[in-house]
Amino acid sequence: MNIRRSWRPWVSASQNISGMVWELDGITFASVRGAGHMVPSDKPVEAEEILNVFLGKKDWQFPDYYEE
Repeated sequence: MNIRRSWRPWVSASQNISGMVWELDGITFASVRGAGHMVPSDKPVEAEEILNVFLGKKDWQFPDYYEE
């Protein structure tokens, strides 16, 4: 599998780092900072952000200081 984009931080609307995302060909891994195995109940805002990205409603948001 080829790496499309290596690990990088993603943010929610607050510009706080919400987790990390890694994209390979055909699969994307996303982590949520400070969440356990029940992300929707631990971090509902971040869970909604991830869901919207995977549904194609929005793109990953990255910190203002982050450059690819």
